[in-house]
Amino acid sequence: MQRRDFITSVAAIAGTGGMLGLKAHAAELQTGTQDTSQIVNVIDFGAKGNGFTDDTDAMRAAHATGRIVYYPAGEYRFTSFEMRTGGIIGEGKNTILTCTDSGEQHAITHTLEDPDSVLINERGALFRDFLLRYENEQKNGFGINLIPSKLSDGNPVENYTSYISNVTIRNFSTSIKTSLVSYMNIENCYFVNFRDFGIHSDMNNETFADNGDNGFINNYFFTSPKYSNAICVRYRAGGLRFIGNKVNGGLIGVDISPNQSSSVVLINSNSIENQTNTGIRFFVYPEDTAAREFGRIVIANNQLNLAATEGSAISINSQVNDFKLNDVNITGNTIYAARTSANLIDLRGVDRFNVVANQCYAHAAASSGVYVHANCSNGNIEANSIMGTALGKVINYSDTVTVNGIKVKVTERIQLPALLAGERYEGQISIRQADFSDECVVLWNIDRQGLDLKAWVSSPGQVKYRIANSTANDFASTEVAQTFVIRRV
Repeated sequence: MQRRDFITSVAAIAGTGGMLGLKAHAAELQTGTQDTSQIVNVIDFGAKGNGFTDDTDAMRAAHATGRIVYYPAGEYRFTSFEMRTGGIIGEGKNTILTCTDSGEQHAITHTLEDPDSVLINERGALFRDFLLRYENEQKNGFGINLIPSKLSDGNPVENYTSYISNVTIRNFSTSIKTSLVSYMNIENCYFVNFRDFGIHSDMNNETFADNGDNGFINNYFFTSPKYSNAICVRYRAGGLRFIGNKVNGGLIGVDISPNQSSSVVLINSNSIENQTNTGIRFFVYPEDTAAREFGRIVIANNQLNLAATEGSAISINSQVNDFKLNDVNITGNTIYAARTSANLIDLRGVDRFNVVANQCYAHAAASSGVYVHANCSNGNIEANSIMGTALGKVINYSDTVTVNGIKVKVTERIQLPALLAGERYEGQISIRQADFSDECVVLWNIDRQGLDLKAWVSSPGQVKYRIANSTANDFASTEVAQTFVIRRV
């Protein structure tokens, strides 16, 4: 089967003809006028679809043909089945596939039986227009398991693809699990009541570097994870485009942890809400040294609304020694944290980055708006609106990061005393980096508290400061931690 023929067949069914074209094609199948069709009807193999008959044998027989299997409207009860090629097409939510297996079998597994004998670049999985569910509250297994077979030399199949559209999956530990799937396209789907993961892509391929890459997830709805430590999306490869999705609940919304040197991740225009730890996390584990040179990460125009949490809204973190994630852009995001003790945007081990024009609102002791650790370099933080943080808008420990046009580095924190109107407070602190040619500045504005801070280097290593209440009205500030920074003048 040529790839263009496969695409033409799918387009004929799902394109301009829509459901009418699909039904006409199904009727043609039922009459037996086209024995060589790339699509077969599960009814022709004995399935009843009446909601109480066990259709497992009929479903397995249909998928043993290696073709796409059409499921007319109805409820098909089954334990589990495996397909070597092909896929499933239904009639939207009128087609219900109900898994009855109470063990740990995965409901649907897609793989290849003899990859050496086929044109492997033309093999992939197609799933669209059906509801897949476990009959009880929670199943210990995957809803759809996509895993390529290995070639005779032990290497996985190259360019094993998948297309999943308009599918609802309920009550599985993981809704969709993929391994080494390239060019994965998932759109207009709904995952609900999963225990561990909504989507879990667990690896990419050392032999074919792009295997596992180039996934496209669009217009998805992840909601109601069974447990609060569930992760809506875990992706262990590069090339992910995660666009226009709604992610509700769980421990982490989007968790990307590459294990190979792949690049390019776009997370754009998503609504990520009610996570108990982190909204978007990019994390390279210490053992994943093969992920060196990973870069080109764009996180833009997302809305993050976190629940009570100990994590960050956006966290970019490389744990590999002597390696930094590079070319990171975080821009145009709106972040609201109800209660968090962490930093809203937290950067570790990042080189060449921009954090620009984000709107950040924090309540109840969020540490800072943007926190840059000392192992970051060559960054720019500019034009962000940050409100409500306890320790400041930006805390930067890197020598090569520019904040609002000034290269500044945190060197010391002080606790401001409570001041009444007209009172003044003077003090002196030791700052190791301070020299006669240095000037102290404060990285964020405290004018809204009616305070005015002046600081200067009085002698090497010594900085004097004066805090005055410049308001005419009575004012008593609480003790708020402020941060001195040093700027070369």
